[in-house]
Amino acid sequence: MNILQLIFYIFNFLLFFHAAYFTVFGIYGLFRKRRVYEEASRLRHFAVLIPARNEEAVIGNLIDSIEAADYPAGLIDTYVVVNHCTDGTGLIAEERGVRVIDCTVDTRSKADVLRFAFGLLRNEKGIDAYIIFDADNIVDPAFFTEVNKSLDTGAPAVQGRRVGKSLKFNWIASCYEMYYAMQNAYFNHPRNAAGLSASVNGTGWAVIKEVIDRNGFDFDTITEDFEMTIQYAIDGNRVAYCSRAIVYDEFTHDFRVSIVQRLRWTFGMVQCMKKYELKLLGKALRGSFQCFDAAMLDILPLVMLLSMITSVAAYIVTGIPVSFAVYLLMIIACFWTALSLSALVAMIKSGSSIRRNIKGILMFPYFILTWAPILIACFFRRNVEWTPIKHDQAVSIEDEKKAENEEDSTD
Repeated sequence: MNILQLIFYIFNFLLFFHAAYFTVFGIYGLFRKRRVYEEASRLRHFAVLIPARNEEAVIGNLIDSIEAADYPAGLIDTYVVVNHCTDGTGLIAEERGVRVIDCTVDTRSKADVLRFAFGLLRNEKGIDAYIIFDADNIVDPAFFTEVNKSLDTGAPAVQGRRVGKSLKFNWIASCYEMYYAMQNAYFNHPRNAAGLSASVNGTGWAVIKEVIDRNGFDFDTITEDFEMTIQYAIDGNRVAYCSRAIVYDEFTHDFRVSIVQRLRWTFGMVQCMKKYELKLLGKALRGSFQCFDAAMLDILPLVMLLSMITSVAAYIVTGIPVSFAVYLLMIIACFWTALSLSALVAMIKSGSSIRRNIKGILMFPYFILTWAPILIACFFRRNVEWTPIKHDQAVSIEDEKKAENEEDSTD
């Protein structure tokens, strides 16, 4: 065995260990029931923050769904944080009687908007916790009740379950549905069951105000949700997962928009890996399993890149006796089969409609394959700018529930 082969086999062992780690956790999650939280000992006072830039088409439906919640209205204060809007977003919010915060600072990301709002509300003594929604969301009536139960366990932060709106639901939107279903089934749910930390995924999350007042919200990468997940692991703050706290999100149905969005997500993850991986490993070596788990997540972009490289290197180093084209087709076929089956199981586990998502299940491996050039680009780009995504799926919570019931009756 020469030195090149030795390095190759060491790399493959490390990649296998990483894959096996996540596989074991994923299988563990499949055999654990979703946690149903006990009734809360008290009702918390929530401040809902909605960062919004030119969201007049959708903001009204979100506010209406919040007002329709099965939680005491007097314990929910809604703030629409208008981020340099040029449309009627703020006016619509004011007409519905919610509070409007005008973000007057320069912003590069949603984190800047939230940090501004947190600073203004720091001295508000009546607030127990913040809940963050994107302006294009609508909220299940039980969301606040379920989050309140989750916070009663002592976790300082909670991530709800993110699912797609029914309107304009094509294969691309379905792939997003599967992406979050797999994240919940194979990552958030098993870690919540094991007492570890789930991940924050952008919207539908809550955090105790005291944690924000004490630690601030000083996240400077382009993905503040992923950075928050990593930093909270370092700080020892566990993020709980609540599958019954459902928020409906507008998943893009435009492939070009999807590329732009995933480029931002991936670049932010690469930023976090460079910024936090050594810190996580240092705390892991001092006995923090939560930091070890977060380190395995944080290094995922590099592992994916190395996996692509070693897949090609395997053909050269091991001397596989088939043409490279056949070898590549074999890898793609195995990848397609495994990922489609994994997505199907995750959808069944989450209770999502299989009929609505059949095209997405078949196309999900292609959706992931298109992530490969995005991943490679993010390791060589110096910067990715945050750009707002247009939202136009104006659907009410009543219409969403009606569509769900119709799908359930035909499945």
